[in-house]
Amino acid sequence: FLLREAYIQYGSAWVVVRIGQMASEYGVGMLANAGREDDNRFGVRRYGDIVDRALVLFTPFQGLWGPGHSLAPLTFMAAGDMVFRDENADFMDGDKAYMANAGLMYRHQKYENNVIFTYRNQEDDDGDTLEVYALNVNGRNRFVLDTMEGEGGKRVPNLSLKLDYEAAWLFGKTDRLQQLGSPDGLDVQSFGAVGRLTFEMAKVGLEAEVEVGYASGDNDAYDNESHAFSFDPDYNVGLIFFDEMLPLITARSAEISSDPAHLQVAPKGLDLIASQGKVTNTVYYFPQIRYTLKPGLVWMEKFKAMFGALLLSTPSPLAHSYYTFKNGGVATNYFGRETDSSFLGTELLLSAQGDFWVWPEHVGLSVRAQGGVFLPGDALANLDGNTPDPVYKGLLTLALMWR
Repeated sequence: FLLREAYIQYGSAWVVVRIGQMASEYGVGMLANAGREDDNRFGVRRYGDIVDRALVLFTPFQGLWGPGHSLAPLTFMAAGDMVFRDENADFMDGDKAYMANAGLMYRHQKYENNVIFTYRNQEDDDGDTLEVYALNVNGRNRFVLDTMEGEGGKRVPNLSLKLDYEAAWLFGKTDRLQQLGSPDGLDVQSFGAVGRLTFEMAKVGLEAEVEVGYASGDNDAYDNESHAFSFDPDYNVGLIFFDEMLPLITARSAEISSDPAHLQVAPKGLDLIASQGKVTNTVYYFPQIRYTLKPGLVWMEKFKAMFGALLLSTPSPLAHSYYTFKNGGVATNYFGRETDSSFLGTELLLSAQGDFWVWPEHVGLSVRAQGGVFLPGDALANLDGNTPDPVYKGLLTLALMWR
């Protein structure tokens, strides 16, 4: 049992104040993700960032001139956090992480664009520290191109264009891990970004979307800088490579690097090598098509199908920690082959979901079946130059609903 949210809130035309424990997310969820399910994404979210937060949102122009003014959505944000749980800290395990946040936000019903600055200071249970600054720019924007007649004769959007984005720059220092050229820790300098462009045709229930993502990698494992950027593990990209293959490969890499038969003294921070489902050192292109049907049946409320094709490559050469060290610092992949390609592979994905009401309008079952195949690229080739066999995955999710 985990208490995710319990807070008190006061709101007026001028200010909103919220104090308590709450889920943490902003932008598209690339850097901070609340772990809530999203029907438009493949996979299952397993974690969710939770913070004990004091938050203030100040909307001066709404208070002065009312909600209809063009400057009314302009909001100033300030928040102080104690991290209860995220991918880098767990309060129940003795980690102490604190964040100070400030932001300028434009929060319109159709257009939201924000700039958020965060300072994080963390001390782990074992005494390791992290001090990092994050500049985050994000937005969700919807442009209505055409309307149609809805219920009661009201005009509702028919053709729409959506633009969602998030970009984050991280800089700071940490001694949670070391490289050969950094006995006293590392300077952190990394960058990640996501952009999604979606064309929606509401009348026929179709959406066409193109998503592009980037997470910087680290070209030099022997200096005192870390340039590797990682998405939040709940920002799902595909079903197979980041969710299944990379966590196992990197966990095995940490095991090999910590084996006394390979290294007499294992470098600090090997426990951080395992990816835990995070997107890192990646450039990806992810076109998708989604179809939603509302049949109007008493026992079935909605049916949704999705198809996607995910293309993966790396901005920095794929490198196994031990094999790269053994090869004199030349990037070497997980089969011990010098990395001569940046192409990781392709995932082909399919999903179908339906909501079935056993007791109409009160008790129902949401059924979601997902499947995919990953076709490995040349960056994963073995010593003979051959790529591994395709990897398949099926996922069935059942959720009981009542209202």
